[in-house]
Amino acid sequence: MPINATAEDRVREALKLYEPELLPGAVEQLAKQWAPQLSGDLHTYVARRLSVTAQAGPFRDPEFAGHRLADGRPMAPFRAALTRFAKAGIIRSDAVDPLYSQWAAEFAHVNPDHLHERIASRLQKRENWGRLQQSPAIPAAEQAAVALLAEHFAEEVPAAARAELARENAQWGHSSAELVRRVARSLSNPVMAERMGCKPVEAGDWRHSAAPLQAQEQRTAAERVASGQSRAFL
Repeated sequence: MPINATAEDRVREALKLYEPELLPGAVEQLAKQWAPQLSGDLHTYVARRLSVTAQAGPFRDPEFAGHRLADGRPMAPFRAALTRFAKAGIIRSDAVDPLYSQWAAEFAHVNPDHLHERIASRLQKRENWGRLQQSPAIPAAEQAAVALLAEHFAEEVPAAARAELARENAQWGHSSAELVRRVARSLSNPVMAERMGCKPVEAGDWRHSAAPLQAQEQRTAAERVASGQSRAFL
């Protein structure tokens, strides 16, 4: 959702999870009515308002029979919540079953009014992006780190491990030379390499040397200093 989204935009977005359960046009009307009083967690606010019959009852579709399993039994609240995320196009339809199996016990104690907020928060974590219909763009710095690791450790570090190392490097903020140096040092230890799911490297292998990168970084730093001094004399 855009940073400059209005309260009405936010309420409308949350209500879309329930759109199949509401009368046509209800999402727009409820968004306008409820936006001025929006407070606290967005999804919790909407869930609580929908649970009040006097406020939401007239807008519920009487033909909606509830979320049901293939055999006709009603879904558990948590599965129904995941199903709403799938029907709203937020998560893939084939993600409902694995997420239910993975998270059901953890979410068993969560108040039904808080389910959508907790699920939305959990889906923002990187390890769950693969369940989304549209994954957020990978930051440019991480893409560059993945490419760097592919250049220096194409045979030793699998693609999944490169992505994980790039994410860790983004948190620490190491330079390109330091990243290559650290990975080469770790992979020179066969036990460490196995733990990382990678192949070990031989110490001193020129393909994994960070020296050229370090020299380039030093040249770039020197050029910046020289450029700054030149501007100071202008």
